[in-house]
Amino acid sequence: MVTFDFSLRFSFGKKKKRRAETPTTGQFLSSAHDIVSDLSATVSKSTLINYNTALRSLMAFCHDNGRNAPMTADTMAAYQQWLAQKGIRRNSSSCYIRSLRSIYRRAFPGIGNPFSNVFTGNEKTRKRALSAALMAQFAANAPLPASPLRLWYDVFLFSFLGLGIPFADLARLSPDNIVGDSIIYCRRKTSQRITVPLLPEMREIILRYESTAPSGLLFPILSSADSGWQEYHNCLTRYNRALHRLSASAGLPEDITSYVARHTWASLASVSGVSLHHISQALGHNNIKTTEIYLARIPDTEMRRDSIAVANTVADAMCR
Repeated sequence: MVTFDFSLRFSFGKKKKRRAETPTTGQFLSSAHDIVSDLSATVSKSTLINYNTALRSLMAFCHDNGRNAPMTADTMAAYQQWLAQKGIRRNSSSCYIRSLRSIYRRAFPGIGNPFSNVFTGNEKTRKRALSAALMAQFAANAPLPASPLRLWYDVFLFSFLGLGIPFADLARLSPDNIVGDSIIYCRRKTSQRITVPLLPEMREIILRYESTAPSGLLFPILSSADSGWQEYHNCLTRYNRALHRLSASAGLPEDITSYVARHTWASLASVSGVSLHHISQALGHNNIKTTEIYLARIPDTEMRRDSIAVANTVADAMCR
């Protein structure tokens, strides 16, 4: 009887699975730039901006700490601590980390989890709003008409007086949005149709830029009505930088941003006795509470009354 021993052949045939090596931060960055370039045609412009911002931030971290550190949980924890030391807020830091995680999973699928010990959530932040006195203080410190800051000062006031019009919508307002004594527009974020009472102060601001605004726009913010995302994003950055200077010159205790006008209107409207339902409609919210779906639409005459009431709280504070 002839027997065969297959043990040697089987042991010889088994290949030991090679463990994938953890990439260094330098190797990750090299791969990441190629991946982001490939994704540029398939992801939104805002996502692309987030990816590139996060990569630039990690490159700066590597400049300070070297490019040979492995992409491990400890390295990413050190990176997040470095961001905090640079004054980057927790939610912004989380946005960077989430962007890097998304890229890493594409570049090195299944190789480690360097983002296991870092914050990637969204922390609730205090919605900053100015009191009537501080809003009056801001309004009383108008830059000279020839100042490059005057446009941004007027835009902030217009946003506040206009029921907190978001900058994304305000920058794209056209003469066609003026219907009688109202501004009617669809909010880009929620597609809600908003009717804004056109107060006399708002008309004055519009007339101030009538000769300099591009065709089809109320304000000389964007270069044209067809301007894309990148130009809008650049304008928003300039706006917030200008507001930083304006808040300092007005002696405000904190910096203000584009959304402070919106939060301030809502806050002062509430203090003035405007109902929550009216405020919700004015801000263009469509998901505040399920019960609000059943509410009747508030008449424009009542919305005009509410708008004047809020504007008067600031006017009264300025007269004190």
